[in-house]
Amino acid sequence: MPPVKMMGDGRKAKNPKQTFLRLLKYLLQYKLRIFVVLLCIFIAALVSAVSATALGRLVDDFLKPMLPAATRISGPSSVSWQALPVFLP
Repeated sequence: MPPVKMMGDGRKAKNPKQTFLRLLKYLLQYKLRIFVVLLCIFIAALVSAVSATALGRLVDDFLKPMLPAATRISGPSSVSWQALPVFLP
């Protein structure tokens, strides 16, 4: 398979480190906004993990005990096919 060609004329920066530092200098004026975005990403990930855990506990602790014994699933391969019509309209 031939190598993938990049768009552009293929020129590289003469000094990549200096170019990167110049880009960072331009981004410094947005440091508060960048911090807020990173904080929001962290909070979103945390809320996602907490909500998944809470939903799992809700199902395991409150909804599973309400099901009749015939409809309970004890493992991934032990599906109660006889109880399926209970859930279908």
